[in-house]
Amino acid sequence: MTGSRKAARRLFKRLSQLLARNRIRKILRSTVRRMSIEPMEERRVLATFVVNSTLDTIAVDGQLTLREALTAANTNATSGDAGAGSAGLDTIQFSIGVGAATIAPSSALPLIVEAIAIDGTTQPGYAGSPLIQLDGSGAGPVANGLRLGLGSSSSVINGLAVNRFGAEGISIGSSTNTISNNFIGTDPTGTFDLGNTGNGIYVSPGSNSNTIKNNLGPV
Repeated sequence: MTGSRKAARRLFKRLSQLLARNRIRKILRSTVRRMSIEPMEERRVLATFVVNSTLDTIAVDGQLTLREALTAANTNATSGDAGAGSAGLDTIQFSIGVGAATIAPSSALPLIVEAIAIDGTTQPGYAGSPLIQLDGSGAGPVANGLRLGLGSSSSVINGLAVNRFGAEGISIGSSTNTISNNFIGTDPTGTFDLGNTGNGIYVSPGSNSNTIKNNLGPV
């Protein structure tokens, strides 16, 4: 009788172990079924271009020009010394020595077709009045200073002096842009009338919800 009881206990223990293992397997299978792999959030690294030259060239020469920066931001590819732009809001900053600097394009600057922030207040020495001057006197009779085309919505143009272009100083052909703290049609001190032939700032029909504030024009 005693041997039968021992055998029964061993059998019961073995069955208990098997049941416990089965429970663990079921729990693991259920957990694996509930688990899912979520896609990672896409993160874009936005490009920042620091213009360090007043030249108007596209060349690999250690001089990052405004024309190179605009081209790279538009095309999302390298241009001269400017690395590839991104599909998001790229930024153009300035570090052309310290104080006033004049960029004089020899032809129209590229039409802007992607969102961009051009921030003249980043030029070292900025204290409220523009230090970066875009002088269009040599850009041709129909050149705009800066032109925001389709695809450029939500761009920012801030802290520049834009004068003497054959057409508009700034032409807006997209929406939700911010144009602020610029001197349009004057020298960087705001003293001398250096008007653009067309409008200082022109907003095309259908270009909506643009913010234009704190800009100075000739009296």
